[in-house]
Amino acid sequence: MKITQKTTLGDLLKEAERINEPRFFKTLQKHKVPCLFCPMAEFEMKKLEIGRVCKMYGLDFKKIREELEEVVLKNQKGRKLKRFSAANNKKLK
Repeated sequence: MKITQKTTLGDLLKEAERINEPRFFKTLQKHKVPCLFCPMAEFEMKKLEIGRVCKMYGLDFKKIREELEEVVLKNQKGRKLKRFSAANNKKLK
């Protein structure tokens, strides 16, 4: 997933669910992205862009993006390694 300033919080949360990676959500929490817990934001998740949220609350978008992309990359590498290991185990049997 490529994360830009226009990426919505809804899309970020969908990605966290898709890859089933708790570190993704924890990264947003670590940077105190407030909209995750705001009851009113729940209705606007599809519209709230991470770049605007960062600007409104003085958060470092570049740092958040880098950490989220790192989590996604590590997750992808982990999945490839698991698939490779599983394939090799089948060959050995």
